[in-house]
Amino acid sequence: MRPLQLRHRVRSARWRVRWRRHGDLRAILNGLPALVGYWDADLHNRMANDAYVEFFGLTPRQMRGMHIRDVLGPELYAENAPYIAGALAGEPQLFDREIPTPSGQLRHTQASYVPDVVDGTVRGFFVLVTDITARREAEQARAVAEARFRALFESAPLGTFLSDAEGRILDVNPAGARLLGATREQLLSRTRTDLTHPDDVAASAERFERLIAGEVDSYRLEQRFLHAEGRVVWAQLDVTALRDDDGRLVALAQVQDISERKRAEVAIRRAKEEAERANSAKRNAVLTKPFEIEQLLTIVDGTGTGDIVRAPASAGAPEDEVVLDPARIANLRRIQPDAEVHELLDLFAEDSSASLERLASAARAADADAVARTSHAWKGACAVVGARRLVALLELVEAGACTGRVPDEQRIEAIEQGYSEVAAVIARELG
Repeated sequence: MRPLQLRHRVRSARWRVRWRRHGDLRAILNGLPALVGYWDADLHNRMANDAYVEFFGLTPRQMRGMHIRDVLGPELYAENAPYIAGALAGEPQLFDREIPTPSGQLRHTQASYVPDVVDGTVRGFFVLVTDITARREAEQARAVAEARFRALFESAPLGTFLSDAEGRILDVNPAGARLLGATREQLLSRTRTDLTHPDDVAASAERFERLIAGEVDSYRLEQRFLHAEGRVVWAQLDVTALRDDDGRLVALAQVQDISERKRAEVAIRRAKEEAERANSAKRNAVLTKPFEIEQLLTIVDGTGTGDIVRAPASAGAPEDEVVLDPARIANLRRIQPDAEVHELLDLFAEDSSASLERLASAARAADADAVARTSHAWKGACAVVGARRLVALLELVEAGACTGRVPDEQRIEAIEQGYSEVAAVIARELG
């Protein structure tokens, strides 16, 4: 082979290698998700990848030789001019820019201008523009969410606390600070344990540790806190596990003051206990002491005479007829708000059949003490409503039991029938 032919083949091989490398480089540049270009010192384009098509609607071939102002447009060029000047002065540039695309979209980008310096002379600059739209939108969405959360946090009517996994207070809203009588700055240096009543620390810590361990996502608890003034604040906690941007667990606690409710519960419980003790004492007094008819009648009509107990039956009435006094019923209506009379009559109305059976059994057995305990109570109830004949029958039974005489069954049945009528009157007039 002649030398000339050999040189030609070598030159051709070199060009093929060079173009192959150029093609490989072009493929790499076009595969990048960013704008890559080169602009000389006169601001004419020497190289660009295919990404420019999406942003400016120009192919790399169309852009070659174009002035950067014609590619960017006058507005965007004016905005970028200070950075272009900085790059031509040999200073690397990094900045964010919003670029409107031919399709009408607004893309958020980060641009980097890197000077091309050879022997101290700036020959141009390389351009790398990265699309950060997704990142910027995520940042904006997070900023909006954080602002919304902060607004809700600050204005929430319930005390709201953020704490880390160790229980240290990270943040507290104004309502939470007011609840404990402290400032936000004072609370940020405290822990959950510091704020909790000593008697509730163990139970509160157990629930919080389960939350931190991931055993539960949330929990509700009633516990006591310590106010800055030293008093106790009862509160209901609703605690939820959250994750911060770094994946660390934080606890969000909403705290509602229930001190008034707790005080009301204690007052109701004490009142109920006192009422039960009073009712028990009254019941025991009725069962163990003769009923004071004179006092009861004084409550009913203010006379204190007791004449109704032994008032004779109406003329021509059967011997065992139960006679009710209308005037007495009217007085009973008039004093209906009197709680003492109501409670007493309710007491007599309880388990009436069983009480009558005790009276009858005691009377048949001539058990004077048992008859007296039950008969005195029934006489008081009958006197209140004016059951004159029934009172008289009860006294006959009581007298018979005291002398050892057993009353006949007819008289016992009359007493039972009479009480049924008295009970009906009581229910009707007080119902």
